[in-house]
Amino acid sequence: MQTIRYAVGLLPLILASCSTPLRPGNAPMPQTVIYHVRPGSEHQLQAVLSETWQIYLKEGMVHADPHVLVKVREDETRDCFIEVFTWTGCFAMEHPSATVQSQISKIEPLCEARKGSLAIEFRDTQMFAPRLPKVAE
Repeated sequence: MQTIRYAVGLLPLILASCSTPLRPGNAPMPQTVIYHVRPGSEHQLQAVLSETWQIYLKEGMVHADPHVLVKVREDETRDCFIEVFTWTGCFAMEHPSATVQSQISKIEPLCEARKGSLAIEFRDTQMFAPRLPKVAE
């Protein structure tokens, strides 16, 4: 009887030692992506990005929040989309599925390189907030 008590008492310790901790090298990773949109492709790109986001969520590649997608006027005639989100880890895009690769192949022709920048720029970043201008009192 006492042996059973010891076994039951040790069970939580045994189970805890078998759990897999978060690997330090695979911590959640904030990401900023800039899509330089080909003129006339804005609506199509927005639809593809929305579909891609749903696939990322379904495949567990990203955290649902925060997720921000902003359309910005880059110059007189061209727009860009800026997307900010968090990968579940730094290895989330290391071996993308065929579905994700298919989505990326849909995005690429809707974007164009500009002013020495790539058509799609991935920037590892810390989350940021804009500086607010000082208000005169």
